[in-house]
Formats: sequence, C-alpha cells, structure tokens
Amino acid sequence: MARVTDEVKVGILSSTFHFPEVMLNTITSNIHDSEAMCPEYKVVTCRIRKARKGQMRRTGEVVVKDQRRAIALRQP
Repeated sequence: MARVTDEVKVGILSSTFHFPEVMLNTITSNIHDSEAMCPEYKVVTCRIRKARKGQMRRTGEVVVKDQRRAIALRQP
C-alpha cells in the first residue's frame, strides 16, 4: 500500500528501512554486503501504477524475524 504525497519529487520513490515489519528487502535486488547483510537500497528500478478499485490486496508477504534468513530466501 502506498501513500501518495507531494513531499517527494516526481520520479522518486521513498520508503523506510527502519522498521523490519515493512520487509522492504523483499523487493530489493539480491546484491548485498555479505558482512553487514544489508541489501543495496539506493539503486532499485520500479514501476508504480495506481490500483483499480477492488484490485488492492496484500501479496507476497512473509514474516521473517532474521534479516539473514530473509536474504537467503531471495537467493536463486
């Protein structure tokens, strides 16, 4: 779910990395720092489009308490 605002410039996507329940790591690339277990957040290509009425749903959510496990789940 997204909140549309004019606080962020057009063409820029902003999200928080401070709350593990957001699970933003699941949409970033597999590239990460193996020491810090931190994915590459700042360079992610995405396409955002407005959802049609009734189309909004929560998909692909997985609760993972350990970031290392979350990264391992995404590996091909």
